[in-house]
Amino acid sequence: MILWWTLIFVALTFIPPVTSYTILGGIDQEKKDDAESENSFVTEKLRHLQKQVELRIQSHEPSGRVSMAGTLWEASPLLADYITNPACPLEAFQRMRIHDDDDGNVRLQPQPSTVVELGSGVGLASLAAAFLGCRVFATDGSPSSIRLMNENFEKYAPDFPMPPRTLRLD
Repeated sequence: MILWWTLIFVALTFIPPVTSYTILGGIDQEKKDDAESENSFVTEKLRHLQKQVELRIQSHEPSGRVSMAGTLWEASPLLADYITNPACPLEAFQRMRIHDDDDGNVRLQPQPSTVVELGSGVGLASLAAAFLGCRVFATDGSPSSIRLMNENFEKYAPDFPMPPRTLRLD
């Protein structure tokens, strides 16, 4: 278990930020810029959930510096895809298995897990876990990230069995 968290931490720490591309496993991403580079959106397709989400990102801080906090990093879509995959071996997500009922409707098992994501950034992996029905605590040290996560979570609040909560950790 510790090995998985170490791998996730290393991936989130050392993989460069996303610009515009299509990556493994059918996760499609396209960047749509607003008039200002500070207000951008990224569209992500969560293929295992058959959902598409639009996330607010921030390419630059108000001071003009490049925003690390408002960046969607390449590891985030990969982690979101991994935890929503029905074959995910992590126990917390096995209990939240997505499956079809007799009528072919997708439903979740009602055994929520608690998930704490450290360094959530704009919150994509936390969104994916919340869509699964997990109790999610999304954390970050940056006020910009907390603001962006709250905006992104609020947009999809009606779709969550339990809305994610954000916590600022210094």
